[in-house]
Amino acid sequence: KKDGAVLPIIRSDEENTMFNGIIASFIDLLQNPALILGMVCNSSTRRLEWMDGSEITFTKNNVNVNIDCVADGQQIASFPSQDSWYTYPTTESYYWTVL
Repeated sequence: KKDGAVLPIIRSDEENTMFNGIIASFIDLLQNPALILGMVCNSSTRRLEWMDGSEITFTKNNVNVNIDCVADGQQIASFPSQDSWYTYPTTESYYWTVL
């Protein structure tokens, strides 16, 4: 948010489809682009939540958001070309393109 960007908070299949459509328009430029979601790790509850502090009530392909995000060091990204969300370790380096 510091640089004026806001990561998406997705609360429904309709919103997920909308963001997938936006990302799909860049598929020619990027191979298998990922959408970084607006989830943060709440260190007090040790659970993922949306950046606005609200509970995560919608997920794709039953991805488990009820993890100990402090101990597990996991985050979640959407891969629109696969219409799926996946967990990835925050301890590994990834290259992200910000659009």
